[in-house]
Amino acid sequence: NQKISESLPLLKDERDFLAIFHQTGEKDCEWVKNQYAQNKFVDVTVAPFFHDMAHYFQKSDLIISRAGASTIAELIAAQKASLLVPFSKATDDHQTLNARELENIDGADIMLEEEFTAHAFAQKILNYIQDKERITQMEQNLKQIRTENVAEKISDLCIEIMEKQARRTSIG
Repeated sequence: NQKISESLPLLKDERDFLAIFHQTGEKDCEWVKNQYAQNKFVDVTVAPFFHDMAHYFQKSDLIISRAGASTIAELIAAQKASLLVPFSKATDDHQTLNARELENIDGADIMLEEEFTAHAFAQKILNYIQDKERITQMEQNLKQIRTENVAEKISDLCIEIMEKQARRTSIG
């Protein structure tokens, strides 16, 4: 929330072309709303939590999110391009491993927390605006992942990630 809010002045020239849905959590909701208002962003929906996430996924061109397993599954099912920011303190760095799986098929981009500055984030958003083909390409790559037998594929992916983590743990 902090870094995205800090990036708003850097995106002011694009604000009329952006529709933003920002899930903040309870603690930061009012503060984030004020940040958008102060920077004159108009087409913004800010809430502590979105109960109908599928609705917001459908309305979005790009999803900016953490990289938990359920989020990854939702992105694949919705076939939505994403910029993933893995939570660096997640157990066994599983969010980075999850994000890398989508990055490996060029279905998502990753910005690690240590790389996430207001300037770097704003530049990434400007790049997406200037290169809409990048978003289309990520979505096309996600479409190649068949959504048949989703539960089986998700469990296979989870097992694969756990096996990779077990190998890393036994080596290190």
